[in-house]
Amino acid sequence: GYQCGVPPAGPCDPQNRPYFLPDATVTRGQTAKIVTNTFFPNCHPVVDVRIVDFAYEPETVTISPGDSARWINLDLDYHTVTSDVPGQFDSGRIYQFQVWLHTFDTPGTYSYYCIPHPYMRGTVIVR
Repeated sequence: GYQCGVPPAGPCDPQNRPYFLPDATVTRGQTAKIVTNTFFPNCHPVVDVRIVDFAYEPETVTISPGDSARWINLDLDYHTVTSDVPGQFDSGRIYQFQVWLHTFDTPGTYSYYCIPHPYMRGTVIVR
Protein backbone atom coordinates (compact mmCIF):
# COMPACT_ATOMS: atom_id res chain seq x y z
CA GLY A 1 0.00 0.00 0.00
CA TYR A 2 0.90 3.63 -0.47
CA GLN A 3 1.14 5.98 2.49
CA CYS A 4 -2.10 7.93 2.71
CA GLY A 5 -1.97 11.60 1.86
CA VAL A 6 1.24 11.21 -0.18
CA PRO A 7 1.03 11.22 -3.98
CA PRO A 8 0.10 9.14 -5.89
CA ALA A 9 -2.29 8.05 -3.11
CA GLY A 10 -5.33 10.03 -2.23
CA PRO A 11 -6.42 11.53 1.10
CA CYS A 12 -6.39 9.47 4.28
CA ASP A 13 -9.41 7.39 5.22
CA PRO A 14 -10.82 7.57 8.78
CA GLN A 15 -8.57 4.68 9.95
CA ASN A 16 -5.42 6.21 8.39
CA ARG A 17 -4.73 2.97 6.46
CA PRO A 18 -2.35 2.55 3.52
CA TYR A 19 -3.83 3.16 0.11
CA PHE A 20 -3.99 0.53 -2.61
CA LEU A 21 -4.11 1.66 -6.23
CA PRO A 22 -5.35 -1.33 -8.25
CA ASP A 23 -5.21 0.57 -11.57
CA ALA A 24 -1.62 1.81 -11.13
CA THR A 25 1.22 0.39 -13.21
CA VAL A 26 3.32 -2.15 -11.33
CA THR A 27 7.10 -2.04 -11.57
CA ARG A 28 9.27 -5.12 -12.03
CA GLY A 29 10.53 -4.75 -8.45
CA GLN A 30 7.01 -4.52 -7.04
CA THR A 31 6.00 -7.62 -9.06
CA ALA A 32 8.99 -9.55 -7.71
CA LYS A 33 8.09 -8.53 -4.15
CA ILE A 34 4.46 -9.62 -4.62
CA VAL A 35 5.47 -13.01 -6.04
CA THR A 36 8.11 -13.58 -3.36
CA ASN A 37 5.76 -12.62 -0.52
CA THR A 38 3.03 -14.84 -1.98
CA PHE A 39 5.06 -18.02 -2.44
CA PHE A 40 7.75 -17.53 0.21
CA PRO A 41 6.17 -15.39 2.96
CA ASN A 42 8.79 -16.16 5.61
CA CYS A 43 11.81 -16.34 3.30
CA HIS A 44 14.99 -14.49 4.18
CA PRO A 45 17.79 -14.33 1.62
CA VAL A 46 21.11 -16.05 2.25
CA VAL A 47 24.35 -14.35 1.20
CA ASP A 48 27.23 -16.66 0.36
CA VAL A 49 30.82 -16.01 1.44
CA ARG A 50 33.32 -18.34 -0.16
CA ILE A 51 36.47 -19.29 1.70
CA VAL A 52 39.09 -19.69 -0.99
CA ASP A 53 42.88 -19.21 -1.12
CA PHE A 54 42.92 -18.37 2.61
CA ALA A 55 40.53 -15.43 2.20
CA TYR A 56 36.82 -14.65 2.65
CA GLU A 57 35.24 -13.67 -0.68
CA PRO A 58 33.67 -11.22 -0.61
CA GLU A 59 35.44 -9.77 2.41
CA THR A 60 32.44 -7.57 3.30
CA VAL A 61 28.75 -8.38 2.84
CA THR A 62 25.70 -6.26 3.61
CA ILE A 63 22.42 -7.89 4.65
CA SER A 64 19.13 -6.97 6.30
CA PRO A 65 18.10 -7.93 9.84
CA GLY A 66 16.83 -11.51 9.88
CA ASP A 67 18.95 -12.50 6.88
CA SER A 68 21.74 -15.08 6.96
CA ALA A 69 25.29 -15.39 5.72
CA ARG A 70 26.60 -18.78 4.64
CA TRP A 71 30.32 -19.52 4.56
CA ILE A 72 31.46 -22.23 2.15
CA ASN A 73 34.97 -23.61 2.62
CA LEU A 74 36.60 -24.33 -0.74
CA ASP A 75 40.15 -24.57 0.70
CA LEU A 76 42.02 -27.77 1.56
CA ASP A 77 42.60 -26.54 5.12
CA TYR A 78 39.92 -25.99 7.76
CA HIS A 79 38.87 -22.46 8.76
CA THR A 80 36.64 -20.73 11.29
CA VAL A 81 34.33 -17.75 11.27
CA THR A 82 34.90 -16.21 14.69
CA SER A 83 33.55 -12.87 15.89
CA ASP A 84 35.96 -10.21 17.11
CA VAL A 85 33.55 -9.87 20.06
CA PRO A 86 34.11 -12.93 22.27
CA GLY A 87 31.06 -15.18 22.47
CA GLN A 88 29.09 -13.36 19.75
CA PHE A 89 29.44 -16.16 17.16
CA ASP A 90 31.92 -18.88 16.29
CA SER A 91 31.55 -21.50 13.60
CA GLY A 92 34.01 -23.97 15.00
CA ARG A 93 36.06 -25.81 12.37
CA ILE A 94 34.68 -25.69 8.84
CA TYR A 95 36.40 -28.37 6.76
CA GLN A 96 36.71 -28.48 2.96
CA PHE A 97 33.31 -28.37 1.22
CA GLN A 98 31.48 -27.83 4.51
CA VAL A 99 29.25 -24.81 5.11
CA TRP A 100 28.28 -22.77 8.14
CA LEU A 101 25.21 -20.53 8.28
CA HIS A 102 24.53 -17.72 10.75
CA THR A 103 21.46 -15.46 11.00
CA PHE A 104 21.96 -11.83 12.00
CA ASP A 105 18.92 -10.28 13.68
CA THR A 106 20.36 -7.03 15.05
CA PRO A 107 21.62 -4.14 12.89
CA GLY A 108 25.32 -3.42 13.28
CA THR A 109 28.77 -4.18 11.94
CA TYR A 110 30.17 -7.61 12.75
CA SER A 111 33.89 -8.18 12.17
CA TYR A 112 35.26 -11.71 12.19
CA TYR A 113 38.44 -13.69 11.56
CA CYS A 114 39.76 -17.24 11.22
CA ILE A 115 41.33 -18.60 14.43
CA PRO A 116 44.12 -20.67 12.80
CA HIS A 117 44.74 -17.96 10.15
CA PRO A 118 44.12 -14.62 11.94
CA TYR A 119 45.13 -12.58 8.87
CA MET A 120 41.88 -13.79 7.28
CA ARG A 121 39.34 -11.09 8.11
CA GLY A 122 35.79 -10.30 7.07
CA THR A 123 32.83 -8.09 7.92
CA VAL A 124 29.06 -8.49 7.91
CA ILE A 125 27.08 -5.24 7.87
CA VAL A 126 23.45 -5.59 8.96
CA ARG A 127 21.20 -2.64 8.09
